[in-house]
Amino acid sequence: MKPLSDEYYQQTNDDALNKIRYNLEDYRQRNPEFFTDYETFKKNFSYDKRVAEQQNVLDEWYK
Repeated sequence: MKPLSDEYYQQTNDDALNKIRYNLEDYRQRNPEFFTDYETFKKNFSYDKRVAEQQNVLDEWYK
């Protein structure tokens, strides 16, 4: 997975958040190894670079 721009990690509009959800579903099917545990998941999806709104989407989705 290639790194995304800092601008990407700052987006909070509905389209951006929905795209994250869509991409997570796609990645889960193509790359199940990204989801072995929560810490691996966070690392693979650059959790610490994201704004709170995006982190919330990741948290909700993972649960």
